[in-house]
Amino acid sequence: MIINNIYKSYVEKIASALKELRQQIITEIINEDPLLFQLSFVKDIPCALKEQITREQAEDLWEEILSLEADAYDRVESRMNDPVYAKPFREREEYYRRFDFLKGLLCYFLENGSD
Repeated sequence: MIINNIYKSYVEKIASALKELRQQIITEIINEDPLLFQLSFVKDIPCALKEQITREQAEDLWEEILSLEADAYDRVESRMNDPVYAKPFREREEYYRRFDFLKGLLCYFLENGSD
């Protein structure tokens, strides 16, 4: 999948999140244009993002992020003794928020397919 006209800082955020969740997904920056940034035409360096991801990997990642979201907002009292759910609500929500933005990227990929 290739996404054009995306800021480098956002690409780095995507790469960091994917590395934490799925190390086998390769993310690389292509067509970087630092001159536009140096001339103050844009607020960040524009580039293109290339990801080597299969549809199956994208669907698995989508399910994992939705599971993180469900866990973040699950306040069932009976699960509080389980170590997974014992984390305070805020910590689970903050952990989920670190990956929430990936849903939009995955939705784009799953709707449009790969290049």
